[in-house]
Amino acid sequence: MEPLLVSILARDPLADEGIASYLRNSPVMRVLPSAARGTSDVCVVIDNDVNAATWRRVEYAAKQAANPAMRMVLIADAVPAHQLQRARRWGVVSVLPWSTAVREQVLAAVFAARIRGLQRQAGSTPAHLVQPAPRQDSAPRTALTTREIHVVRLLADGLSTAEVAQQLNFSERTIRNTISALLNRLHLRNRTHAVGYALRQGVL
Repeated sequence: MEPLLVSILARDPLADEGIASYLRNSPVMRVLPSAARGTSDVCVVIDNDVNAATWRRVEYAAKQAANPAMRMVLIADAVPAHQLQRARRWGVVSVLPWSTAVREQVLAAVFAARIRGLQRQAGSTPAHLVQPAPRQDSAPRTALTTREIHVVRLLADGLSTAEVAQQLNFSERTIRNTISALLNRLHLRNRTHAVGYALRQGVL
């Protein structure tokens, strides 16, 4: 399996290093040096506060991209709703809050950005518009239920347990139990591993 190529563009070198450590520790990702940013599959743009300089960095990353499937994850606080369309125009497909982003959310958002980039390149329907279909799997042990597919897709978009529960109209306890059952049944290490599994199985 080819590694997912990730680049980082950050104003704060400390934030850059913190996020980079999340990504470097993933066995399926490789962090590129800044000189190779244009060839990345996903560019992670980090800024604790959104301002004009943030959008200049986003635009710069988009124009520098040599990979037509490259998409961006923006990690920043206080992104005004009216600027989200601007972000999408430059290829930002996921926004995470800088002050609360944790490792699993960052990795899941990077996976989701890669999926969106490949779908756009292939001209397919975006993942969030596709209704989950029952999986046909010769090994029932590895089958994903409809609820699990819904949950994993939202995790791939970087949502927390509480946000997934709110989106799906379930309690947090139900979502935690669903995730725990999925991890145990498929012998997966954590939520990021579950997203990677779902990606390989073609359900995202």
